[in-house]
Amino acid sequence: MKSHYYCSQCLTKQVIRTCELATEKRELREEAVIECMKFLGSFNLKETPSYFGSQIQKIIKEITGNSDPYRIYKERSTEFAEKMIEKLSIDSIEKALRAALTANSIDYGGDKIIEYKETFEEMMKAEIAVNESEKLFKEIEKAEKIVYFFDNAGEAVFDKKFIDFFEAEVIAVGKRSPMFNDITVSELKKMGFENVMDCGDNTGVLRIDKKLEKELKAADVIISKGQANFESLPELWNGVYYLFKVKCRPMSEYLSIPIGSDMVIKI
Repeated sequence: MKSHYYCSQCLTKQVIRTCELATEKRELREEAVIECMKFLGSFNLKETPSYFGSQIQKIIKEITGNSDPYRIYKERSTEFAEKMIEKLSIDSIEKALRAALTANSIDYGGDKIIEYKETFEEMMKAEIAVNESEKLFKEIEKAEKIVYFFDNAGEAVFDKKFIDFFEAEVIAVGKRSPMFNDITVSELKKMGFENVMDCGDNTGVLRIDKKLEKELKAADVIISKGQANFESLPELWNGVYYLFKVKCRPMSEYLSIPIGSDMVIKI
């Protein structure tokens, strides 16, 4: 999905948020904001929103010297998810998928984060706007190899619970290095995943190298979590199940679906 003019507003908010997370030094914040705004002077509607977001992160990291500005938020969201999952009764793949979808709201890259058990459970009851989950379950049941593109830390705790219901070999795909609150390959390994691959260069831009391409071709099912992956991956690979919540106006207009809608769709 290409950028929408409205993306410029979100990108500007990301600049301020990330600069304030990256350093307490006002002069470094000011320098980083100025350089980011210079870069955003090249904003256009030909690139994906993720491209601009990743370049902003690169600029801020270089100026502030902080390689992982969202580290504390990743730790906080993971702690929240671990406590939450203990309180929920997730005894089927259907419930696990629903919980993983709801957990896509655990996103400090957005404006809000779920904080209370009642809210989380209420959201789990919401109807999935576009729902191809039954087809997905049948393919998972028959699969021998599944490639799973992860999204955010915290949310990944629920993804792991969903994956626990798979009998197939799973290739877990994360970011090579820290990018927003996305989970990295090293963090996936700490969660216990053995077959782990990265899906990007050091700027965080989604890439498919020859090793990952080989696994994708051999996979019986490919699953991708999160809106950002949906913005980029369809241009690189077909036949992927996307699980995400519609979080912004451009995506809502692109899909003709209300903001806040949950999606399970194969493209």
